[in-house]
Amino acid sequence: MNKRLILFFRGQRTGTGACPKIFRDTLRIDGADRRISPGDRIRLWAGLAAVERGLLDVCQGFPIPRPETLRLVREARWAIIQHYELWPTPLIDITSSLRIAAAFALMKYPWEEDNPDHGFLYVVGLPQMTNSVSCDVDQHVVVARLASICPGVALRAHYQEGFLIGRFPLYDMDESNDLNSKPSRSDLANRLIAKIQLNRQCFWNSDFPEPTPGSIYPSNDPFGDSLAQFFGQGGPMDTVDLYRKLNLAEDSRASQASMSPRAG
Repeated sequence: MNKRLILFFRGQRTGTGACPKIFRDTLRIDGADRRISPGDRIRLWAGLAAVERGLLDVCQGFPIPRPETLRLVREARWAIIQHYELWPTPLIDITSSLRIAAAFALMKYPWEEDNPDHGFLYVVGLPQMTNSVSCDVDQHVVVARLASICPGVALRAHYQEGFLIGRFPLYDMDESNDLNSKPSRSDLANRLIAKIQLNRQCFWNSDFPEPTPGSIYPSNDPFGDSLAQFFGQGGPMDTVDLYRKLNLAEDSRASQASMSPRAG
């Protein structure tokens, strides 16, 4: 009944909203959920530029299908950064594959003690998009197709049939001044067609089997391996150490509080 829209999917363990990571109230850091303050969010936004530069350095070692798009369009760089979980961005992952989205909705995560047998499938409607990165000014949305941005050896991007969606235009992350950067404006709920709760016990069957972990996160992804090597622990860049950066931010606030006349 939405014949003017293209339907995409996103799978989540919770049904409490689908917002890009940089706009979320909490982020999972070092195995624990940590609350993110507006100041932390601005710091993350500032650090994103350094991660973009590092990404371009890594991409020089691969044949990129549209190198000028990657160099000139920040949303193209954000799409890769977000998909490979290098740094929080204003974009959020979706997919054209119902099976992949359902797999993420019903995936068992090591930090979940009870490993619930249900998850949520978000169905979102987007306008017709034909380019590697498409912007619809009237719909206030930007969509990036990973397979058209990443090199052909980026198996994870291709296996997951990944797309990234975000608010357009987005100017700044100072929420007090820029209405476009408000989290509610970037929530996937703005494009929601349906939200469906899935149950592991009755969803998968022999005709619609559950994807294997290797078909979602392939182990032989040269592009992903190069990103991990460059951005990983002890690598040339230290900007992706979120835990360290946010701890420093918290220590700074605590120090300022201790020096305040009202403190103690």
